[in-house]
Amino acid sequence: MMTRFTATFVLALVMVVDVWAEEKPAPKDIPTEAPKKKSDAPADEASKKVFDADYDAGLVALNDKNWPLVKSKMGSALKALGEANDARKSTAQILLNKAERLLIKDDALFTAGELVRLKQWTEAEEAYRKVVDVNGETETLRTSIMACRAGIEGENEGLKKAGELLKERKWKDAIDAFNKVSDKLGGIRIIRDGINSANLGIESDELTKKGAAFLKDKKWDDAFNVYKRLLQIVGETDDVRKGIAASQAGYAEDHKATGSSESLLK
Repeated sequence: MMTRFTATFVLALVMVVDVWAEEKPAPKDIPTEAPKKKSDAPADEASKKVFDADYDAGLVALNDKNWPLVKSKMGSALKALGEANDARKSTAQILLNKAERLLIKDDALFTAGELVRLKQWTEAEEAYRKVVDVNGETETLRTSIMACRAGIEGENEGLKKAGELLKERKWKDAIDAFNKVSDKLGGIRIIRDGINSANLGIESDELTKKGAAFLKDKKWDDAFNVYKRLLQIVGETDDVRKGIAASQAGYAEDHKATGSSESLLK
């Protein structure tokens, strides 16, 4: 027979279970597969029709090398397609990028030519360098840039003198001359490049002395690192090649007796 205490305990337990069942959130349905990305979905009929028409018009413009129209049509084709997928989508994007690049190049070349005509040498050089950034360096562009620099030097005797000191390898005098000219012309590229070249010249002269000393003292690792840095600064000159070869040969000779297979990095 159930006592009053037992009945009360059972009633309380039932109430707790009911409350817990009410507060416990219902389990959510677990998706059986990941949702598809928007880019995986095909275009709707209207969007595909616009894409097809603009893409085809862009190809006609491509054959005519009408880059403004190529840019316009491929851009509108991609806009119509949006996030939807199409086998020609990547081609449209590549052609759009090419059209934009060529238009920037044409505009920069025209601007540079006009600035040269107006004898605005500094600005003309920057315009030519913009073409280099977009389309890569060519011999024609290098010649045009050097012509701009000759024009700048022709109008500034101090800058011309600084350039001559640089060619004579009078590094510190060249730096002083470039800094003096910068007070008048500002930190234009030809001045920045000149100071940088002079500083590299100072570094290369010091490294050349260190390299010879390290070889003499048979400090092959140190010599090798010095000539590697010289290679970056002055290029593969005869002295640099000989220094690298001598440090490698000396290192190999010292380690021959130990049978070590170690070698200096190339």
